[in-house]
Amino acid sequence: LLLLENELTSAKMISLKRMRCLGVSFDHTRQHDDTNEAKSCGGLPLIILSLLVEAYESWESFFVTVFTQGGQIKISTTRFNTSLELKNLQRVIDFLAKLSKLDPTLGEEIGRAGSQAVLTKIFVQIKRCISIAESSCETTEED
Repeated sequence: LLLLENELTSAKMISLKRMRCLGVSFDHTRQHDDTNEAKSCGGLPLIILSLLVEAYESWESFFVTVFTQGGQIKISTTRFNTSLELKNLQRVIDFLAKLSKLDPTLGEEIGRAGSQAVLTKIFVQIKRCISIAESSCETTEED
């Protein structure tokens, strides 16, 4: 993620990376075949999607261990809010938002590649966190 964050800082850099992922060579004097990079990339939208999926899977593994059977949070709110899994997921989503602003077409392609399904799952989990937080606030107010 860090490499892509540093490499994809402008619309021009995104375009160049997209071209490399498609196997386009920039240096006509080079004799070696760039198709290895193209094959390993699978397209920039798929690379970005794989980062999102990886961050989500890590977050989901953490998320399911946080709650008891009754839906109560087993760890402190501070630990929950500062977890590496949550920070990494937030970082990937921020990166995705930045890329979508710099290159709206790339944003659409990432969405078509499957990011919308992953983001929907994240929103469902966020709604669950909010409802649990609200119910714990109501319980605290009643005491």
